[in-house]
Amino acid sequence: MKLVEKAALPTSCRFVDGVEWCAYESWNNRNNDPNEPCERGMCIGYGVDSIFWCRGVVPSTYYNALNEKRFDELRGNEEFETMCERVKALIVTKEND
Repeated sequence: MKLVEKAALPTSCRFVDGVEWCAYESWNNRNNDPNEPCERGMCIGYGVDSIFWCRGVVPSTYYNALNEKRFDELRGNEEFETMCERVKALIVTKEND
């Protein structure tokens, strides 16, 4: 993920006129455990006036899901394995401050 600074996400959809969209880097602890490291993620934020929401994208969440039993039939498929490795490469952690 190359995004580091907060960036505006433009939209041309007339149904969301007035909604501001942005994306920014986020370092959070997924389990709220101060002894666990923080993981780099991305927040997709959107809001109107002073009301703002954010949805987090945490790579390890997707990597863990890809390793669930429901994907067993895809294991060994070169494209699936390549995708899993790409998602795994996005997982970056640092010690909790």
